[in-house]
Amino acid sequence: MGYQIYWANGRWQGYGVPAYCDYENCKEEIDRGLAYRHENENDDETPRIFVCNKHKLASLNKIKIDFEKEHPEWLSHILTHGSWKQWRSENPEIVKKYKLLLLKEVDND
Repeated sequence: MGYQIYWANGRWQGYGVPAYCDYENCKEEIDRGLAYRHENENDDETPRIFVCNKHKLASLNKIKIDFEKEHPEWLSHILTHGSWKQWRSENPEIVKKYKLLLLKEVDND
């Protein structure tokens, strides 16, 4: 299995997934690859936590995973790239949700 893009524990992960730091109110751009996985988080049953280098050792109490917080670059990729066409046709409800999230991200800029 490659680690560029994969689905695990309720969210897209991998070094090919642009994201924001999971630390509360941090907008640092990272990816969800192993290099940004929180040092103290090791439970494979819960969603993995990804943080920027500044928050690598931060208390887990200050980290709240916001499943509505997806990077607009990632959302745009999934919603438009040809390689995701079949996935989009098989997941219309998620596509609808991602379109709304993307609009929300664009409105917040």
